[in-house]
Amino acid sequence: MSITVVQLGVEHGSLTHAQVQHGTHVFAALVNGSRESLAPLLGCQTLVEMSFQDVADWRELPDFQDEDSCIQASAVIRNAVVVRGRVHNVLPVDSESSVIDLHLRTGPEFITIESSELGGFIPTVGAGLEIHVQGLCFYPTNT
Repeated sequence: MSITVVQLGVEHGSLTHAQVQHGTHVFAALVNGSRESLAPLLGCQTLVEMSFQDVADWRELPDFQDEDSCIQASAVIRNAVVVRGRVHNVLPVDSESSVIDLHLRTGPEFITIESSELGGFIPTVGAGLEIHVQGLCFYPTNT
């Protein structure tokens, strides 16, 4: 996936707080790297991997349309980011848990979550899902 780093904030260990843009949405996230190493990325579209600390809330979207896919600031939960996409794959880990690949239909963009982060809920492949994540972090692949 790719983002544009709009503004760099305070460093926190090996991560930097930043304003980033994905599609038309600008939101706060962490970016792996120091301010100095990330400065050349300002204003540039950058390929990244992503992770998050935890799922603060979620819901299944029964009338999900592919164009509803997004990553944007949550209007409901402070310091959270909303990720909306379609369940692409569900991989059972054991009898009680699965790994879920959520595909953001805005490009070749995936985020992986565990069913335990959804209270044990295992969605069906093709279902629309909205998750509110905290501690969203991007890892530039070209630094």
